Amino acid sequence: MERTGICHSDGFDLSYRIEGEGAPILVIGSAVYYPRLFSEHIKQKYQWIFVDHRGFAKPKRELRAEDLSLDAVLADIERMRTSLQLEDVVILGHSGHAFMALEYARTYPEHVRKVALFNTAPDNSEERQRKSETFFMETASLERKKRFEKDIANLPRDIEIDPERRFV
Repeated sequence: MERTGICHSDGFDLSYRIEGEGAPILVIGSAVYYPRLFSEHIKQKYQWIFVDHRGFAKPKRELRAEDLSLDAVLADIERMRTSLQLEDVVILGHSGHAFMALEYARTYPEHVRKVALFNTAPDNSEERQRKSETFFMETASLERKKRFEKDIANLPRDIEIDPERRFV
């Protein structure tokens, strides 16, 4: 059974998508992108709740500086959890969303059964970022490096053409 909807949070319409049956796993990030990553087989064992955070939602009002804070994102996740009437969840974050999931678990431990962090670095420090860049430059194929350079060069233009997808 699949269910979709919108949770209104502080001027943002946050989408959600629920698939599967079983213990709830709250996946932070995108209700459009993340459902594609998990097999139908595993969706039979757990209830997957894919939720947008405000980086994936168009605001219904002017943006304020505090709208981009981690505290605002955590409040959105909590509002989503309560509006979906979830008592406790496994919270899952992938890549940068892992930091959001981990901080949510630290802030609301009474509502988190377990934390799952996928494909993320241990921190997001400048030193770790430099090491990642060095690793890429030393190990990526020439073709991959050229593709990256092209994508980065086109990024400002792509954001200008479609600013709603700037986070993606």
